[in-house]
This record gives sequence, C-alpha cells and structure tokens, in this order.
Amino acid sequence: PGIGNRPPPPLPPTLEKAYHDPAFVVTDAPDLVIHIGQHAPSVDALLASHGVDRALLLSACNPYSEASSETVNQLRHGLLCAVQKSLRLNALAAEGRDPTGVWPPETSLLLLGTTPDQEAELLRDYEQHAAVLLRRGQGVALVKHAGHAV
Repeated sequence: PGIGNRPPPPLPPTLEKAYHDPAFVVTDAPDLVIHIGQHAPSVDALLASHGVDRALLLSACNPYSEASSETVNQLRHGLLCAVQKSLRLNALAAEGRDPTGVWPPETSLLLLGTTPDQEAELLRDYEQHAAVLLRRGQGVALVKHAGHAV
C-alpha cells in the first residue's frame, strides 16, 4: 500500500450500488451497526465518547475490489494498523458484512478523528474505491477515492 498508488479503475454502477448494501459493524462496539445514508444517535454517541466529530471506516483489503488472498489481506490490514498508530488516531475494529452472505466479512478499522486530507490519502494509499464516513449529527456517507471525482 502507498507505493504504487495506482489510479482507480472505473467504478461500475453495480459496484457503486453494492457499496451501499453492506452492514458495517464496529466489532469493538458490537451493538453498533452502520448503514450508508442513515443517521443514528448511536454513531453520534460513539463519536462524542471519543471526543471527535468524524471517523472513517476503512478496509485495506481487496484493493479496488479485486479479490486478494487472505494472507495478502492480513498483511494489508497490519500495514493499516501501523499507519493508524503513526497518525496517532484511535481506532476500533470493524468489518463490512454482505447481507446476502455471498462475500465474507471484510476486516476494517474505524479510524477516529480523521481529517478530509487524511481520508483522501488513506483511500489512495490503500487503493480503495470508497470508505464509510461518519460525522456527528449527519447521516453516514460514502466517501470516494479522489480519482473518481475527475
């Protein structure tokens, strides 16, 4: 991650729609299930309890939605954990879950207190089309890789 920084391939409409379907679960707070487009008081409470106004739920697995081996995904997640520590961000374990059960849960981190610049860099460095953005007082949103805005 972060070495090649490949530009994202086109995001097919079917894949973009698929990003809205999963339930995102903060496994360190098992009662917290997050859905794109919804505002939940529990999200606000979690952010407030950590003294932040925003957080990014990001997976380092399967760059640009291309399936990688479990070994590669574990390595990428470990690198994300190391970067999280170097950025001095608190994080909670999380995962994206396919409601149909076709895709296995995807290991993720909920990075607390991110900035828009950090979010853009993380999406670029971990070659992700999108991630889940939580903002206090607002609905949960999908934030896309900057390469999709061009």
